[in-house]
Amino acid sequence: MKQNIGAFQQSGDIEKDAERKLLLHLTAVEQFEGKKVADKVAKHMQGFQLLLDQYKDAAGLSDKAYQALSSDTTDMIAQWD
Repeated sequence: MKQNIGAFQQSGDIEKDAERKLLLHLTAVEQFEGKKVADKVAKHMQGFQLLLDQYKDAAGLSDKAYQALSSDTTDMIAQWD
């Protein structure tokens, strides 16, 4: 997901501020993934979805970026839930 966020930022589909905050959030999620704490991963990914929603509403994400990242988020929540 981090690579996708970087690519979307490069193409102008994600604002720089949104990129920074989304990447920071995913870094925290990686810590729980490494420890295999499924409930924390799922909970933080739900928070990630809220961030996506906020940036979409504030025009910080294009529809293309929102759809792709939201789909990845849903898949990850299902995987860890």
